[in-house]
Amino acid sequence: MGQKSDINNNITNIYLFNILINKYHENPPRNFNDKIVKIGEIKRSDEYNQLSLEDQAKLFTMLMGQRY
Repeated sequence: MGQKSDINNNITNIYLFNILINKYHENPPRNFNDKIVKIGEIKRSDEYNQLSLEDQAKLFTMLMGQRY
């Protein structure tokens, strides 16, 4: 039962991760200030708060590395 739960959690995290990446790219930031605001909005979202702490850190690192 634990393995099935882990698989479901991984699928959920991938789904949420993709939703948040799409939110970032819907209206991409034009400069660094916009980028910080956009990432702040994402970090306050319900989807972000449902991610594991490890996945939150991965997403944050990935978004900070995106060009604007």
